[in-house]
Amino acid sequence: MTAGAPVLLFAQRYRLLEELGRGAAGTVWRAEDSLGNPCAIKIVEGAGGDATLRRRLEREAALLATTEHPSLVRILDSGVDGEDGYLVMELVDGQDLQLVVETGGPLDPGAAVEAITDVLAGLALVHELGVVHRDVKPSNIVLGADGRARLADFGIARLDGNQTGLTSTGTVLGTYAYAAPEQLEDPRSAGPQADVYAAAATLTFLLTTRTPFGLHDPARQDVLLAGLPPHLARAIRRGCAADPRKRPQGALGLARALREPGPAWRKPALAAVLSIGLLAGGLALWPVGPGPDPIVVEVHPTAAPELAHARIAAEDLVMAPAPRESRVEARPLPQPEPEVAAVAEDLPEEPEELVPTVEPPPVAPLRIRINSVPYSELTVDGRPRGRTPKRLELTPGPHRVLLETADGLRHQQDLQVDEHTPDPWCWDFASDQVCGS
Repeated sequence: MTAGAPVLLFAQRYRLLEELGRGAAGTVWRAEDSLGNPCAIKIVEGAGGDATLRRRLEREAALLATTEHPSLVRILDSGVDGEDGYLVMELVDGQDLQLVVETGGPLDPGAAVEAITDVLAGLALVHELGVVHRDVKPSNIVLGADGRARLADFGIARLDGNQTGLTSTGTVLGTYAYAAPEQLEDPRSAGPQADVYAAAATLTFLLTTRTPFGLHDPARQDVLLAGLPPHLARAIRRGCAADPRKRPQGALGLARALREPGPAWRKPALAAVLSIGLLAGGLALWPVGPGPDPIVVEVHPTAAPELAHARIAAEDLVMAPAPRESRVEARPLPQPEPEVAAVAEDLPEEPEELVPTVEPPPVAPLRIRINSVPYSELTVDGRPRGRTPKRLELTPGPHRVLLETADGLRHQQDLQVDEHTPDPWCWDFASDQVCGS
């Protein structure tokens, strides 16, 4: 279906009413079925004639149609209509968290943590079923009027361990600012820990309103997490560790980390955040109360009985092993030999010895990944290097970087490459500045 005014009927039984959002995975419409029941339809143009896109849609529908969880948007129907593929989902009465924050500003820590733990509970179930979402971000989380956050859009999800070839090497799926380093390297290697990273990055946006680009870099963490409650900053640092093995283990591991001892608060009603934030243009500050309640993971018994009503107690917290303390032995410096005074006439004349010239050691190149939003053709020092994202080895010092998009956008600058250069380095053509600035 061509984008534009809604048609009266789609797939012979759905009436499209209003466009709700548009992205790389398709366009989402508010709709009604033939009986007048409200629903949402994600239409992926060209999926009907593209076997890969069609299989992704079919897989998402098959995996989620029988999976019920209060933190997951349910799939009601799927199919192909001409050249387009579509998914029919329950219509959640609410706003996505991207819009909530853009409209009302940063969330109170209690509200933000409640939203993310809702999402983590849903992720725990899909991970148990062998599914990796790979695109957890604020715009894919809907805050319902009932106060619960729901995770939607599994359009680029994959079965853990699946090697069906739906994703080719060098293709980055997901949203760059929220993607874990291993997902940027090779989407096929992204496991459940990539969703853990994205959830922690999403929490950062909810608390700061700043795009969490490069959050695996400790220097970037220092900038973005300054001013946050220390226990939340600590949990986010762990959740966004560059090494997946150093992150909390699984979605529930991050949920435990977020509930580590810190300032006590009472969980606020997220529905109140949505209504107050949109009406008053700001978000309420929630009263301080007793310590946090244990997290209850609500799972439909028929979907995964072993996960039903699992409670996480504080003593179950998985802590990363403390780093070993390095030891430095103090050794005395070698003392110079005492100088011996020599009398000139007592020394025989010798020809002056030539001191050989010592060449300085070669400068080791630094590895750096260069990217852009949107992707573009990359030229470094006049040499074409292919399409971003691209990992290069560059010698320390200035390098002339040229980025050119398919739409004719062009950016050129001298990039100083040293140990302080952010990796990855990314240029955002929309804001005309470095990503996340």
